[in-house]
Amino acid sequence: MSRSKPRGYWEYRGHWLTKASGSDSFYACWYDSERAQRTGKTRRKSLKTADIEEAKDRLVAFVLSRETYHEDALILSVLHRYYEEVARDLPSQPQAKRTLALFKEVLDGPERISDLTEGFQVDRILKPWLARHGHAAKYLSRNMSMLTAAMRHCRIPNPPKIIYDPNTLAKMLRIVPPKMGRWFPRSDDDLARFLDNLTSDAAFRIAMIMLNTGCRPEVAIDLGLDQADFDNMLIDLNPRGRLETPTKRRPSLRLTETQPAGWRPGTRG
Repeated sequence: MSRSKPRGYWEYRGHWLTKASGSDSFYACWYDSERAQRTGKTRRKSLKTADIEEAKDRLVAFVLSRETYHEDALILSVLHRYYEEVARDLPSQPQAKRTLALFKEVLDGPERISDLTEGFQVDRILKPWLARHGHAAKYLSRNMSMLTAAMRHCRIPNPPKIIYDPNTLAKMLRIVPPKMGRWFPRSDDDLARFLDNLTSDAAFRIAMIMLNTGCRPEVAIDLGLDQADFDNMLIDLNPRGRLETPTKRRPSLRLTETQPAGWRPGTRG
């Protein structure tokens, strides 16, 4: 049975405005869990304003900053959650921290995941980065890839398509396209030397994923544990919610017995 009367002075997505005894300022109030709701134990945060309309705006901003699982989620909140829960524990943490700072440079804060149209990405993110820092296509690609990873981590439904292919970025922004390497291993020894000389765990794991699945680099980067069925030894290379295209299908494959050193089901990577 749904409630017909809102709580407090005004309510938005399970959070409501209230006032403390002896104070004119509004507070945001909410329940942290179903158990807290049953016991009536609320949490609150001062919104530092006595104006009701300003308090409503601040309550909405506060709620959106906490929610990272729908298209109305704030871009910066989604990125920050990914950094705190995933990227800060990876070897690439310094780069991830820099990427987060770069997004904060060009976004004001209220921008939402649903705003990420192609035009928004080009005009509000990519062109400002290019004008301020002169980033190369591959560097831009690396930063935009983190946004894709963040949306996947937060399980955003029907996420917008993020532009992160280096050649596509170079063409759209009219900058120098990346130079693609032409080296190929000619023997098992060549391949072994290549793997032994990779300088990061992340690069090694991506290389192993590609060798064992025959997938493209972006598929390996997108791969998450939720795509693996360890009971039946299967892996679905197509992430949940991604629409297949006629030219770039991502199949389901048998898992191999080859695993990067130290890897086990339930760990990241």
